[in-house]
Amino acid sequence: MGNAQAIRAYTVASQESLVHGSSGAQLVVMLYDGVIDAIKNAAELADNTLDFGPFGRQITRALSIIGGLRETLDFEGGQPVAGYLLDFYNAITSKILMAQQKRDKDALLECARLVGNVRESWVKLSTLT
Repeated sequence: MGNAQAIRAYTVASQESLVHGSSGAQLVVMLYDGVIDAIKNAAELADNTLDFGPFGRQITRALSIIGGLRETLDFEGGQPVAGYLLDFYNAITSKILMAQQKRDKDALLECARLVGNVRESWVKLSTLT
């Protein structure tokens, strides 16, 4: 096993152990981290006009995670917060798609900042549970 494979294996094992020992709010924080990471990666790739694949994959990754977050909203027991989060997820999805079309690095970084703001609320919530 090469160094790169060993590092990847360690990273996967570390992430799996974090997931298994985490509360629901902590798992949401991890998902937000994934969204932020994907958006920032896309922003770094926005200027690369030679290869659109990596940029598109990062956008898809961010949107997939947001879609997963949207699907877990509890509208029966979580109102009005679930409604507010749905509005946020819909708005941030639109902003990411507009930024993707224009390959707008600044707009992507703004999306990452907005997601980060909501993430901080989940961090606070995770310390209470």
